[in-house]
Amino acid sequence: MAMVRKQIYIEASQEREIKAEAKRRGISEAEVIRERLQLRPEAPVRRRRTPTEEQILKETREAFRALDRRTTRGPGTGRKFNREELYAERLDRIAPR
Repeated sequence: MAMVRKQIYIEASQEREIKAEAKRRGISEAEVIRERLQLRPEAPVRRRRTPTEEQILKETREAFRALDRRTTRGPGTGRKFNREELYAERLDRIAPR
């Protein structure tokens, strides 16, 4: 059988699951993936919805409003937010996990 190399993106949870199964069974991660493809050829492809321009603008406005609320907590106090939390919050609204 001729092999073809593919690079794909998977979710972190899928990676953990594949690694754990490969380790438990003593086979390669590639073998686990090949077996799963053979077992479920009819499985539907889960597509991520692409947000519309209107949704992106709405999320951006909401993010800026949240930023404004977090940066105006009293005179001279500076910013009271964590940038990573803002990004995670916005991404969860656009594409929930």
